[in-house]
Amino acid sequence: MLDTAAPTVTITSDAAALKAGETATVTFTFSEDPGASFTWDGTQGDVIVSGGTLSAISGSGLVRTATFTPDASTDGGTASITIGAGSYADAAGNTGGVGTTPSLHFDTLAPAVPLAHLSPLSDSGAIPVDGVTTVVTPTFDGFAEAGST
Repeated sequence: MLDTAAPTVTITSDAAALKAGETATVTFTFSEDPGASFTWDGTQGDVIVSGGTLSAISGSGLVRTATFTPDASTDGGTASITIGAGSYADAAGNTGGVGTTPSLHFDTLAPAVPLAHLSPLSDSGAIPVDGVTTVVTPTFDGFAEAGST
């Protein structure tokens, strides 16, 4: 039997969004074993990475994995992990197609310190903005990054 079909690869991530201190496991699933034609040592090889770093590939056969760590101090980043066409081959020498990029977003920037102050309507001190009150349930005004706690 003559093998003329090009192998394919699908790239998936176990997480769609990451925050500071989190990582994602990235899985490369091949339709045919690329053997030693597919490499990534964490800095060079057949993978193109942006938005962070990808550890060396582990595993063999059809499934390989690596750990993605997003860039630090980035607000609303998007990662890209791709494999270029022709960068791996099956046992028959057929070169593979482009690897799909998983959707991976990250926010590793700590939110700004929230600002809050006693509402002027709750300030009962001698001066309307002195931050002194005798109001039992005062109201505070302020702002913080959306979603922060």
